[in-house]
Order: sequence, then C-alpha cells, then structure tokens
Amino acid sequence: MRQSCLQLNVSDPAVIVLLVTCGFVAWVLVALNRYPNTRGHKWARLALYGCFFWLICPMFEASSHTAECARFWGEAAWPPIVVTISAWSFFIYEYATRKSVPLLVWVKCILITPVVVFVAASVSPSAEHFYTYVRPIQSGAERGYEFGHGAVFYFFMVFINAVLFASLFLAVRAALKAPVVVRRFVEKLLIATAFPWLGNAVYLTSDVTILGLDPTPMLISLSAGVVIWLMLDKRWMDMKSIGRDYLYLNSRDPILFITDEGKLLDANPDAKRVFHLEGLSGSQSVVNHPQLGTMVSQLGENGDDGDMRIIEAGGRKFAPRVNPLVLPHVGKRFGWLLTLMDVTAREEAAARTRAADLAKSQFLSTITHELRTPLTVIKGSVQLMSRIKDKGDVESFERLLTLAETNAETLSRLVNDLLAVQRFENSEEDMKFDRIVLDDLVKRVADRVKQERRSKTVTIETHLPDLPLAVEGEKQALEQVVENILSNSIKFSGDPVKIVVTLDSDEDNARIRVSDNGHGIPEGSEEQVFGMFTQLDSSDTRMGGGSGIGMHISRRIVQRHSGRLSYESVLGEGTTFTVTLPLAAK
Repeated sequence: MRQSCLQLNVSDPAVIVLLVTCGFVAWVLVALNRYPNTRGHKWARLALYGCFFWLICPMFEASSHTAECARFWGEAAWPPIVVTISAWSFFIYEYATRKSVPLLVWVKCILITPVVVFVAASVSPSAEHFYTYVRPIQSGAERGYEFGHGAVFYFFMVFINAVLFASLFLAVRAALKAPVVVRRFVEKLLIATAFPWLGNAVYLTSDVTILGLDPTPMLISLSAGVVIWLMLDKRWMDMKSIGRDYLYLNSRDPILFITDEGKLLDANPDAKRVFHLEGLSGSQSVVNHPQLGTMVSQLGENGDDGDMRIIEAGGRKFAPRVNPLVLPHVGKRFGWLLTLMDVTAREEAAARTRAADLAKSQFLSTITHELRTPLTVIKGSVQLMSRIKDKGDVESFERLLTLAETNAETLSRLVNDLLAVQRFENSEEDMKFDRIVLDDLVKRVADRVKQERRSKTVTIETHLPDLPLAVEGEKQALEQVVENILSNSIKFSGDPVKIVVTLDSDEDNARIRVSDNGHGIPEGSEEQVFGMFTQLDSSDTRMGGGSGIGMHISRRIVQRHSGRLSYESVLGEGTTFTVTLPLAAK
C-alpha cells in the first residue's frame, strides 16, 4: 500500500463522525472491562475491537485521493466486519442461552471466514466479482467513491445478515423465555440488537447512508452503548447485581418496602401473592391490611420494630424481620424493609415437640397408674398370703394367689408392650413370615381371651368361612394384634360384654372384623386410638386400664404385613375394628 493511502482528512464531516464514533467505542470498551463477570464478556469485547478497526477503514476510505486507495480500505474493512458481527452474535448467544459457543463455530466465524472474505475481496479473479468497479463521485464540495457490487459481495452480505438475523432471533427467544429477574434486560438487548440489522437492511435495499457511509458500524456502536448503559445501571449485566435481584424476586420469604406513613413502596412476587397486594399502588396504605395492618401500624406508632408476632397468611406462618431504610447522605429514615421469614416448618416442629411433651406427660401418668395398680394388688396379696398361710384357709390362699398371678401377667404384658415399641422405633427388625391359617389363629386367640378370669361377663362369638384363609405372616405378632383388639373391646365396654369376631375375604385380602357393644369412639379420635401412649380418657379415673400403646403396636404390626387396621364406631352403640391382610398365594 502506498503512503498516500494513510492520509486522513480530519476536516471531512464523515471522518469527524467516524472519529467521534471511535472515541465512543473506546469508552464502551473501558466501561465493559468493569464487568469481567458478564456472560459472553470476551465476545462483547472482541466485537468492540472489531468495530473499532471497522470504523478506521471507512475513515481512510473517505480521505482517499485515488480509487485504488478507496478500494484497498473497502477490502480491508471486511475482516473486522465479519469479526464484529460474529462476536456480537456470540455475545448475545452466550448471554441469552447461558451456553458457550461451540469451538468449531467460533473457529470458522472468527478465524477462517475473515481470511476467506479478505482473499475473495482482494485477490483475482474473485475480486472482480466482489467490487466490480470503484470510481470517484463529486457532489458540490463533497467528494467520495462509488462501489459496484458483484455476486461475491452479495454472497457475503447474505452471510453477515444471516448472522445478524440469528442473533436477533436468539434475543427474541431469550426475551420470551427469560425469568423475571433478567427479562427487562433481555427485552432491551433485543431492541439494541435490532439497530444494526435494520440499518444494514435499509443500507442494502435503499442505499441509505450517513454522510455517504455505511451506517452499520455506527449502529453497532450505538447498540454497544445501549448495553453499556444497561451495565452502568448495575442491574442487568453485573452478575452480583443480578444475584441480588434474583434473591429478591425469587425469594420464598415475602419482602416488602414500606414508608414511614405505611404506604407500600414495593413487594417481591411472593409477598404480592401471599398477601394479595397485586392491586396496590405505591400511593396506597397497607395500615388496614388484614394480615399486615397491625404490624405496619406498630412501626408507625413506635418508630421501631417492637415485639413482632407471628403472622399467618396463605396457610403459612411468618416471623417479621424489620430493617430501617435510611438515606446515607442525610442519615434520615424514610421507611422500612420487612422480611417475613417462613417459619411454618419451625412452628409445626414446635407444635410436634409440644405434642410429644404432652404425650410423654400423659404416658408417665398412664404408666404410673398401670404399674401402681397391679403392684399394689400383688403386694397386698402377698402380705395377706403370708398372714393366712398357717391358718389353713386354702380357699382364701388360692384366691389371693390367683389375684397375684393375674396382676403379674398384666405387668408382664406391659413390659412386653414397651419392649415391642422399642423394637419398632429403633430397629424395625425383620419379621419371620410363615404361612398362617387365620381360622385357627382367630379361634385360638378368642378361646384364650374367653378363658381369662374377669370381673365382667364376656361372650365372644366367632364366624369363620367354610374354606380356610391363609396369609403370610408372623404368628405371634398377628395373635398379639387380635388379642389387643379383643382386650380393648372388653376394656371399653359395659357389663355384660358381647363381641362378634368375623373372618371373611374378597379376591385379594382376608378381613378380621371385631365388633363390640361398647361405648363407641368419638369422631376424629383416630390419632388418640392409634397414637403411642395415648387414650381417649387419660385421667387417673378413666374407665379402662392399659398403657395406651397396644393399638399403636397393632397398627405397626399390620402395616409390616402390608395390611391395614381401621375402625368404624357409633357412640353408644359400639365399635368394629377391621384387620385387612393380603391373602397368601395358593
């Protein structure tokens, strides 16, 4: 290239515009370097470097005194054109999709295509089909050059516009799918990306120029400037700011900004949804809000957060956390930041803890009663037996011995129940299943319960099927279930007691139904019936004895057998407990 092609006419208005634009691009580059954590940062920076060198070429082209120099600068502009548009599209791709540009794609577009297009524009014979001619034109005092464009030129222009259109398409797709935290930025990015594409389309179709220059590089500079303005806003491209916005907009804890007068400045989406604030504007007060009103009024009256109570809304519970909003330069508070921490799980855990403490207290009361009564009877019986052993009163001695044995068995059952609970709660040890004929099991347990000596008159009827029913299970455990249900029926019934035990089946399951004529169970008492250490009447004067763990153990045993234990009851008429177990394979 001859030395004359490096002349720069700074008095040319077009050159001045390009110099100003170059200065603007340089400022954009400096500003961009303040945000190295931006997605696609390297591509945005490369696009600006390319744009800078692209702008230099038309400056020297406009200052050229020969058609040869004008053609050279026209050809020299093509590598930075390709680099600029490709890199800008890669920046949009990485920011919009949060994916990296594939290696093969950027190698082709950044390394190979610029060389190919420069060779095509400057080396014969393709050069003759790129710029078919370059000739000077004179319009008054202004002087320039007219380029004739051939097929190769239009081929590469189609390529460049395809890349620009692809970046525009990516921005549109990103705007439609973007989360709320970055949606506004992506929408602005879409508008910025459309500038150079529209400008280039107008330039090609209508030959619209800026002082005789292609407007595309200047519009790309404008796009970059818009993006940098968004960055300087510190909201849309800085990852730390986006992270802060993400926490605010996506927090599951409602967050509200309230003025000292109780007016709502802003609220995050969860706060608007939970407290139905969508219709409130910044000029409306929330003092009369059904859930927030008391808290906001307290802020206004006391000037501090005071003693904030738990707030309930939308089936959730919130603990308020209050921070003053202060103007740093004057040190004056103008409002409050309210963060409502979701403590639903914590409150539910506390409620469960309180319930567990209550259950423990009830258990201690129950177990004390259950231990004291048989121990008192055993102790009294032994003392009386020791007094009459030499008096020959055999009948009284045997009666006292039987009484001591019965109460000792009661203590033994209580200890066994406690040990069973320990096994279920701590180890969930495997049961040894065998094939069990339920007919024999039900009859055996019913006979054993009937033979026990009681203070009540007990009648137990059993209705068994014609064909035996078999299940897979542990015999001792299932006997304990049936015995617990029968004992409960006797315990919570008047005198005489009538119990009907029915065994039947459907296609898949066997059913053991135990019906009594007792006092019945109030509606909604299932947790107490099957709870651990709980009874419907846990007072010391309750009608029936027992530790309150028999039915809990029974349900756990049935569940371990893949079955169900349920009941139906009518107050004053009686209760039917049903054990459902899968039938064994035939």
